[in-house]
Amino acid sequence: MPPRMTRRDILAEFAGAGGSAALAALALALAGCGGKSQEQPKRNSPDSNAASSAAKDMRKYVCGKCGYVHDPAASDPARPFADLPADWKCPKCGSPKSRFAPKS
Repeated sequence: MPPRMTRRDILAEFAGAGGSAALAALALALAGCGGKSQEQPKRNSPDSNAASSAAKDMRKYVCGKCGYVHDPAASDPARPFADLPADWKCPKCGSPKSRFAPKS
């Protein structure tokens, strides 16, 4: 495998060949060394989950045993009822998730 070219190598190569700045920038992007702020996309981070959860069902759910209300907007980060784990229990009475119903 050939050694990875640095940003300086690519710029020097294009400058020496009379290339334009636009071509040099394209070469940098294709080589994967586009600059200091190049970040990899975040996967399964809490923030990305929160963003996808915001588009989901944000209704309140009520415990059928004690009346506790799960309000996703009040939790930090906002967590829809559907995103709670299957073994989640009511924090007030310990009832399972299956005892909850959407609040009307």
